Amino acid sequence: MAAPRPGTYDKDGYRIRGSCVCFRNDSKQEVLLVSRRTSDGWMVPGGGVELGEEVEHAAIRELQEEAGVLISITGSLGIFDNDVSKTRTTVFTAHVTTELDTWPEAETGRRRQWFTVEHALQELARSKPTHMLYIEKFVTSQNDIRT
Repeated sequence: MAAPRPGTYDKDGYRIRGSCVCFRNDSKQEVLLVSRRTSDGWMVPGGGVELGEEVEHAAIRELQEEAGVLISITGSLGIFDNDVSKTRTTVFTAHVTTELDTWPEAETGRRRQWFTVEHALQELARSKPTHMLYIEKFVTSQNDIRT
């Protein structure tokens, strides 16, 4: 059995993560995804909380490392459990304030790309279905506000 990855775990043994569904602007029509390292396809950027780090700070740090963007968090979509990978991810919404020309994971081949919300859902259904839930929650919350 592999040793647990370093990071913060909760009382149930789930690794604590932070992630953001990032929008290009106030219209919230375009979502930022990053390429996966282990396989083809796309995912919502995010990652593990380091020891002593707040989950919101981890999400901000991960967005800069994985996607090369600076963000402003605008809300929270909630906490999502993945029983297969034993992760518990707090997902925020955010606006991208700056797209950096270079970033740490670009050197490893990581790419970022803007997708319409509908296209992002299609891509995530194919490559990272657990991340679809984040965007579906956003869409549902927007529909609840309008009704």
